[in-house]
Amino acid sequence: MHYTREYYDHEPLDVTYGVLPSLGYRFTPLFSLSGGMGWIQTDYDEDDRRQQDKESITAWLNPLLSLNTGRTLLSVHLLYEDSQAEAERYSYDGYEGALGVHQKAFWDTDLSLRYKIAFRHYEDPALGWLEDRSDTRHDLYTSLGRKVWGPASASVYA
Repeated sequence: MHYTREYYDHEPLDVTYGVLPSLGYRFTPLFSLSGGMGWIQTDYDEDDRRQQDKESITAWLNPLLSLNTGRTLLSVHLLYEDSQAEAERYSYDGYEGALGVHQKAFWDTDLSLRYKIAFRHYEDPALGWLEDRSDTRHDLYTSLGRKVWGPASASVYA
């Protein structure tokens, strides 16, 4: 189950809820695979934003490769999203892919690096534009974590 409440400038903006079941299986000590499908509904609070209300169907696949006796993890993330809004200019097909590496390092530290690229192609031009809208987004995630006590750890993200 999924539920999110977003605010903008201390005012309610939208509520998102849905179901995102997933399943994973470890084929060998070196390789595992997980994936899933989901349904998400986003409803905006203000009447002038109701045209952005949308229903989204997503599907994803995440293979994981374990190397160096589990000290190094290589991950891949693939996702497709079909998002249908009240107004066509807010509807889109989205694709994303990511590559990541997680390394257990010295002094009980963990290092992670992940690059993600996402594409969205909107069905109609944005208001005031003549051409169809397509977005490309690049994200780079890094983190450094360390075991603090028992199962607890602390991390720094950038």
